[in-house]
Amino acid sequence: MGTDKALLDVDGVPLGRRAIDALREAGVSEVVAVGGTDAHAVVLGVEVVPDAVAGEGPVGGVITALRWADGEPVVVLPCDLPAVTAAALAPLVGSPLQPDTVRVAARDGRMAFPIGVWPPDCLDVLETAFVAGIRSFRGALAGALLELVEVGPELDDADDPGSLARLRYPAGP
Repeated sequence: MGTDKALLDVDGVPLGRRAIDALREAGVSEVVAVGGTDAHAVVLGVEVVPDAVAGEGPVGGVITALRWADGEPVVVLPCDLPAVTAAALAPLVGSPLQPDTVRVAARDGRMAFPIGVWPPDCLDVLETAFVAGIRSFRGALAGALLELVEVGPELDDADDPGSLARLRYPAGP
C-alpha cells in the first residue's frame, strides 16, 4: 500500500479500527495490536504489544500474541480487512476450541493464515519451527491439528490500492 495499513483511513475509519471493532463486537474481550507503535495506541485505542521477533513475518507475530496471552487462546486478525464485520467472525469465535487444534479461516477451501483462533499449546510448535528457520504457517504447523472454518469475502485482505477498492466496492452481478 505504501503506507501503514492499520492507520490507513478508509471511508473515515482506519483499517485497524475496523478489525478492532469487529473483534470486540464478536465478543473478544481483550484486543491488542502486535508490533504497533505509539501512533497505533493513540489512533486505534488499544494496547500495543511489541513484536518479540519484529521483521520476521506473521508467524513471529502469532508467537508474540501467544506469549502475551499467557496460556489463553488467541484470536488473530490482520488489520487489512476493509469489509470485516463481527458477523463474519462469528464462525471462528462462536464455539469452543477443541484441544490442540488451531481453528483457521478458509476461503474457498484455501487456508487464510493467520486468521483464526490459536490455542496456547501451539506456542511450542510455532517456536520450535521458528527457531528452525521456518517462517510459513504451513511449514510451522505440519502435523498439527487444523480445523478449517469457511468464511466469506468480508475477511479478504487488501494488499494494494486496487484490491482495497475492489473489496470496498465489489462489482455487482
